[in-house]
Amino acid sequence: MRVLISVVAVMAMVAGCSGPSNPRPPDSPPPASSAAPVPTSRGPAPVVSRTLDLTSHLANPCDLLTTQDFVSLGFAGNYVVIPPYRDAVEPELACEVGGGDIRVETGGGTLHLRLNPHTSLLGQAYADSPRTYPFFEPTEVDGFPAVRRSFYEDWMGGMCEVVVATGPSQGLKVQHSPSASAGHGVKGNCDRLMPIVAEVMTRLGA
Repeated sequence: MRVLISVVAVMAMVAGCSGPSNPRPPDSPPPASSAAPVPTSRGPAPVVSRTLDLTSHLANPCDLLTTQDFVSLGFAGNYVVIPPYRDAVEPELACEVGGGDIRVETGGGTLHLRLNPHTSLLGQAYADSPRTYPFFEPTEVDGFPAVRRSFYEDWMGGMCEVVVATGPSQGLKVQHSPSASAGHGVKGNCDRLMPIVAEVMTRLGA
């Protein structure tokens, strides 16, 4: 009996020292993320060598737009050309057109034109976060560097804004937000706006 007890005791000690038969494997490190970080800007804007004279239009930017421009963008009926105004964010005078008969398929929505003789608006556009403007297409207008951009990748009523460098430290931007029922998608809306921007640049002497 003493021999049997001793053998059992020894076996218990060996089992206690040997540990579990299926030890838990070490934790694996978390997989590395494959998503590239979103850049905070799009780098420096293209350089412009020419400078247009904005002076004669600063008091009333609406002079750079015509009734035909409004019709081309779908404005109809009793739309309103709001007198030039300033706001706290962008103190330069702006022109705004809005309203009209939005029941028809070509309802115009709203249109803004802003001139800034002291700030590179194109430089600001390139510095803005891609998260804010996911749609961003560099382009040119009459040889001046520009960009078409929007808050939306694509949406029928998505606004389009065209920003043009009219000199190293100045620029203009034209923004059109059509009525949702009359939109042509972001790219389509930009395609409709580009000829208007080209006309504005011609009137500025480009």
